[in-house]
Amino acid sequence: MKSASKGNLKGILGYTDEDVVSSDFTGSTYSSIYDAGAGIGLNDKFFKLVSWYDNEMGYSARLIDLVEYMEKETENVSSFKVQGTMPFVFEY
Repeated sequence: MKSASKGNLKGILGYTDEDVVSSDFTGSTYSSIYDAGAGIGLNDKFFKLVSWYDNEMGYSARLIDLVEYMEKETENVSSFKVQGTMPFVFEY
């Protein structure tokens, strides 16, 4: 999980090994933050994984990713621009 959060899932999957509570993730743009300290191995083949997220921010961040991808890949939406960081300003 740690290597994935720094590799191909960077910016989407977060990783923490600190003691945390749900309010620590308010405003996080990650889709999910893996909590290394909270998961347990129940046996050799069954593991409990714990992940945190801020539903609104994580979802919104992925929508922005989608819009940016569409802008890059589709000529028909080239007039749609996303400017700056939060709060986002959309121009048509």
